[in-house]
Amino acid sequence: MKKTLIAIAAMAFIGAASAVEVGVFTGEDVSHQDTVGNHSNFGASVGEHLGPVSASIEYARLNVQGADQNKYSLVAGYDVTKVGNITVTGKVGATYIDNQIAADGYAGRLGVGASVPLASKVSAGVDFYHQEGQERVKAFNGNTVTAGVKVSF
Repeated sequence: MKKTLIAIAAMAFIGAASAVEVGVFTGEDVSHQDTVGNHSNFGASVGEHLGPVSASIEYARLNVQGADQNKYSLVAGYDVTKVGNITVTGKVGATYIDNQIAADGYAGRLGVGASVPLASKVSAGVDFYHQEGQERVKAFNGNTVTAGVKVSF
C-alpha cells in the first residue's frame, strides 16, 4: 500500500512539474557514403521535459535514391546551459532505420540542440547529431541537421 501511494504521489509530482511537447521538423541528412548522398527529411516528435531532463520519441521520413526510409528514434536530453534565452541541450539516442528496399537496422546518435522561445508555449529549435549504425545500415552513417517548432502543453 505504501509503495502504491508513493508511486501515485510521484506521478502527480511529475505531471505537475513537466511539460509535454509536440513538434514538427525538417532537415538534411549528410551521409558519409558517396553512394547514398544527402537527402532531406521531415518528421514529428512527442516528448516530455522535466526540469533540465527531456525524453522524446521521434519519427522522420526520408527519400533515399527513390526509396522511402523511416526512422523511429528514442532521444534523451539534458539542458547543459542557457545563453540569453537560448537553451543548449546535449542529446543521445537510439534509432531504428526502416528501409523500403535495403536492410533495416539500428543506429546510435549523439548530438546537440538549441531552442529559443517564440511565445509562452511555443519554441523554435535547431538540432545537430551524428549517427552510427550497424554494419547493414552503415551506408546511412553521417550527420543530420534539423530545424523545427514545438508546442508545450
